[in-house]
Amino acid sequence: TLDPVVVRLGRGGSIEGRVADSSGDAQPAVALVATASSGTVHRALSLEDGTYRFGALAPGRYRVDVRGALQRQELAADPFPVEVSDGHTSRHVVTLAASRPGSLAGLLTIRGEPAAGWTVVPHRVERGQYRPRFGGEFRATTDAEGRFEIRSLASGSYAVRALRDGEGSFDCGRIDVAPDAETAVSLDVDLGELRGVVLDGEGRRLAGARIQIVREVDPDAAWNPLGGAVFVVSDAEGEFAATLESGRYTLSVQAEGHSPRRMEGVRLSGAQSASRIEVRLVPSTPR
Repeated sequence: TLDPVVVRLGRGGSIEGRVADSSGDAQPAVALVATASSGTVHRALSLEDGTYRFGALAPGRYRVDVRGALQRQELAADPFPVEVSDGHTSRHVVTLAASRPGSLAGLLTIRGEPAAGWTVVPHRVERGQYRPRFGGEFRATTDAEGRFEIRSLASGSYAVRALRDGEGSFDCGRIDVAPDAETAVSLDVDLGELRGVVLDGEGRRLAGARIQIVREVDPDAAWNPLGGAVFVVSDAEGEFAATLESGRYTLSVQAEGHSPRRMEGVRLSGAQSASRIEVRLVPSTPR
């Protein structure tokens, strides 16, 4: 006979409180996020009377971020740490205050040369993720010398991208905008050209092959730009080319009548075009 197994479950802890402005007036519809040291995320929204609650939390240390006052977006609050104990409730009052904006000014270059007529767009970043709603509406166009200026930009961390019709959208790095001050930056887009050819199993060139190019995430990097995929199609000679930022990429190649192929770890340096890439596809097996 096996001995019975007794499993004792903790009651969990909770975080609760009230969101108000500096005058003490309740602030409803304020989004809050509690992130555990393990990375687990919990979300809450303040009610009409400003109260909020995170329940059934595992004991441990949490960071609570105020992600936005939906009705009064000019208000903000700093994140705060909370220690959660089993069976206990931690109470915290969140006071929203008017954010103090700063400004961003600088020079944009492409491979070291002034970039005129490009649009510079800062996107708010929190915990490694874009928040396009908070920052994407701010933008500026560079002048003939590649200079730009963006005023009344909320302080915080931003991922900056540069874009121009017909050229694409490129990462310029991550910056921090200080409150009540002008943040001066020099941004350079390090571009290279990725070229290749698509062949069939017998070495014949394949026209019309579809190539998807996605930048890979570097786990050792302090910051990974969050860009979309680039799509190109091989020409009549099976050739393809794409202008991209320096980095490591994954290529997914498809052609009618052939099995798709995936190539990882393709490296590109902005200093010079990558070596010619040869992609061979094998005929797909009929079902």
